[in-house]
Amino acid sequence: MTRSIFCIVVALCLNTSLALCDGLPSSRFILRQGEALDQTTKLIWRRCSIGSTWHKGGGCEGTPKLMDFNDAKVHEKEAGNGWRIPTIQELYSIIEHKDRGPAINTEVFPDGINSDEEAPYWTVSRVAELPMLFYFINFQNGLVDGHSQGFVMALRLVRNAPSPSFLK
Repeated sequence: MTRSIFCIVVALCLNTSLALCDGLPSSRFILRQGEALDQTTKLIWRRCSIGSTWHKGGGCEGTPKLMDFNDAKVHEKEAGNGWRIPTIQELYSIIEHKDRGPAINTEVFPDGINSDEEAPYWTVSRVAELPMLFYFINFQNGLVDGHSQGFVMALRLVRNAPSPSFLK
């Protein structure tokens, strides 16, 4: 019940649909190697966090790198090709709401969650009431919070509208 109330409050605060609270079936995504096209939002996500890389046999190798916000911006720039740090609404759209963690579909995003450890991920969205803080999402439990740019977290990049070559 607590998770349901949390989901409703966050959905209202982020101005998103409550349909996001039902979880994300793998069928919502078109998977191509290390990228996942979300057919609902039309966003392409990197399946592996920065610090780990896609293995052609399937899955991510390595460990997600923890970094402060300035380092996250450097990785965003280095990635090029339209890759960027997601907004809070975008990152929230891939949360899985269920009774037990992780709060992300590990078939689609196979890295970033290690047992009961926290898994906070950066967004570029500032907390309106405290603009020195940026929103983040903890994919271990699905909680949204804010932190300063000096805090270290993981990063999953996203880009807009797929190119026609994505589906080939």
